[in-house]
Amino acid sequence: MGIKDTFHRKPSLSYDCPHCGERLKSPLMDAGTEDTCPHCHQTFAVPGENEKQEYEKEKQAHQDKRAAEQDAKYKAQAERRAKERAVDPFFREQQESDEKQAITQRRAASEAFEKACPAGWFPLAMVVVGVLIFFFFAFV
Repeated sequence: MGIKDTFHRKPSLSYDCPHCGERLKSPLMDAGTEDTCPHCHQTFAVPGENEKQEYEKEKQAHQDKRAAEQDAKYKAQAERRAKERAVDPFFREQQESDEKQAITQRRAASEAFEKACPAGWFPLAMVVVGVLIFFFFAFV
C-alpha cells in the first residue's frame, strides 16, 4: 500500500483487494470508507486511514514551514527597508520621485499608443488574429 501524488495534486492510495488480490487505486480521501471491487464485486473498507492522517500532518507541517519562511522573508525585507530609510534621509523623496517618473512614462506610452491606434487595442488585436489565421490556413 502506498500514497502517490498524482498530476493534479490529489493524492491516491494503491492497495490490493482483500478478496481477490486485484491491484486497486482510490483517492486518499476515500480511506476508511466502504468501496466495491470492480473485479470481484465484493464490498470492503478502503485501507489507509493511518497513512491519510500521516499525509495530512506532513502536508500541514509543509504549509506551516512555507508560511514561516514567507514571514521571515517579509520581515527581512521590512527590516532592510527600515535601514535604508534610516541611512538615507532622502529615501522617501527619491521613492516618490521615481514613482512620479514611472507614472509619467506610462502616460506617455499610453498616449503614443492612442495616437498610433485611435480606435483602441481591440481592432488592432483583431487584425493581428486575422493575419495569423490567414497565414495558418494558407500554408497548412
